[in-house]
Amino acid sequence: MICTTCSLTRVLPSGETYPDKFVGLLSEFLNTRLDNDKQRSWLCVTIETLGVRCVPHIAPLVTMATGDIVTNKDVITSLISTIPHFLSPQLPEILLKLSVDYTEDVKVVAEAVGSRVAMRVLLPIVNTVTLELLTTSPNGMLAICDILQTTIQSNAAKIIKDHVTMLSSIFMVLLGYRDNSTTRFDEHIEIKAVECLTDLVYKLTEKEFLPLFVSLMEWSQSSVDRATTFYHLTSVLSTKLQGIFLLFGGSIFNNLVDRLKLTVPPSIPDESPRKKKKKATPTEDLQQFILQSLSNMFKYDQNHSFTTHDRFEMVLPVLLEILNQDDITHLIPALSYLPLAANSDRLCKQFNFQLLTLSKNLESKVRRNVVEVYKEFVEKIGQEYTALLPDSLPFISELLEDSDPQVEDTTHEIVKTIEKVTGESMDQHL
Repeated sequence: MICTTCSLTRVLPSGETYPDKFVGLLSEFLNTRLDNDKQRSWLCVTIETLGVRCVPHIAPLVTMATGDIVTNKDVITSLISTIPHFLSPQLPEILLKLSVDYTEDVKVVAEAVGSRVAMRVLLPIVNTVTLELLTTSPNGMLAICDILQTTIQSNAAKIIKDHVTMLSSIFMVLLGYRDNSTTRFDEHIEIKAVECLTDLVYKLTEKEFLPLFVSLMEWSQSSVDRATTFYHLTSVLSTKLQGIFLLFGGSIFNNLVDRLKLTVPPSIPDESPRKKKKKATPTEDLQQFILQSLSNMFKYDQNHSFTTHDRFEMVLPVLLEILNQDDITHLIPALSYLPLAANSDRLCKQFNFQLLTLSKNLESKVRRNVVEVYKEFVEKIGQEYTALLPDSLPFISELLEDSDPQVEDTTHEIVKTIEKVTGESMDQHL
């Protein structure tokens, strides 16, 4: 039983034995205002006891229950759970009312819709309602996401694959929220949409998901906002799927690097004192998501088949160019994992030399960033760093005498890390 006071059924006569009495009771409810929880509880029991005998009264019941869906959530949930196959005409009304002021309090209704209504009935209605909500009530898309997430989790993969086309259409609308919203952007809506799509990925094979993934990439080409949403999705998928994501990563790598290039601002001289950090711009958000995606791709490339020579050569110059920015939080893991993923002595030496060459930059900001990345790189590469030491010593010696105290301090930390990973004292070299 869905109703919180379903124990009442134990004291009621059977609806099979006395159907007329229950139908009469239902008629009384329809002509009475539901003023208290006791009345709502009795109505729930009546609905659940009568079952399909409620069908002639569906329209007025839905209108009554959705008049105040928060207060009457148990009633509408009982209807959905008891006679889901007869609610098709009323589903648009239910979804719209549910979405207007959607909160956690009425999530139980969304979950009932997602788990009880068949996908073939539900998805076309969800598609229509989502399009309307995008412009009228974006917050309502949280309800749509909860419904979709529940229906995806509740149905077997063989059922879901029959509805991939419709699901793709719905997700195109949901993921377009950032680009199309006429109100203030709410990141929670996009986070929920991405989370919901991730659940769908778990139910699809590579062959079934790849066309949708490529379509989303092509869709993302038309604006920075769409690209930001798409790479938000890839950052989450690459985190969740880990090495499996690399099956799809090759199809977006060139586009990813091209997009990353567009996020790199021109070099700005150090400002003193530093200005207060402003809210991230759309381009900064895009760069963050791309760097997170790259970090995961390199990190989980355990068999070193994804990070080829060509991809290494394509992405390294772009990543190094980002070293002129103030915040490199997301750059550090991307750069430090890259040479490890490439698994090539030649490419590793190339990376080492090109990174350390930037330590001679006139801007102390760039030098600070270089040593931060280099410290992380040395920690990750471990004992294999020994082969790079001879080429690195001239740069390290110079950095130990840098005019910027922060650069000098970080370089001392690098020296200690080198000693730790190689097991040798650096005193004889410096």
